[in-house]
Amino acid sequence: FPTRRSSDLTQLSVSTSEKGTVLSSHSIDDLLIPDLESHVVVLVNGVFDDQLSRIENLPEGTLITDLKEASEKHSAVFELHFSKIADSEIEPLVALNTAFARKGLFIHIKRGVTVDRPIQLLNIQTGDGSTFLQPRTLIVIEDSARLDIVEQQVSSSTTRTFSNRVDEVSIGKNARMSLVK
Repeated sequence: FPTRRSSDLTQLSVSTSEKGTVLSSHSIDDLLIPDLESHVVVLVNGVFDDQLSRIENLPEGTLITDLKEASEKHSAVFELHFSKIADSEIEPLVALNTAFARKGLFIHIKRGVTVDRPIQLLNIQTGDGSTFLQPRTLIVIEDSARLDIVEQQVSSSTTRTFSNRVDEVSIGKNARMSLVK
């Protein structure tokens, strides 16, 4: 498991409050790929953080939100795809993840939309005690749409973390998605 000693995260500004883990925007900048013009999506312990993310200039027809909001406000698309690709009926770890999936990440790119810059997806794991995470991501790319994602996993935790991550991706006809981890 990664530790503070084995990574460049010794300077990551992490604190806790009544609201939970707090990261500063400045500390996020230090983790991003330098000079890469991109949109930035931040997940903290598998939870989409819209305050730390930088998604204000996305092309029309692009939606990035958490799973809870997607299920409530975009239910037609959400229900068509969520838990349909990763089968919780035959995969016990997928079933476990599905039971706890609440505030993961939802990305929806509508038909014909090209996201002009890559999305830097920054997954940050924090915590002082051993942690069991259930991150969930649902990406829906409709026909003839395009999306590029550059993903990083970082940890400021000094303890063991088990992450039972499930990603579901639906890609329409003539659509394209590239993912670099």
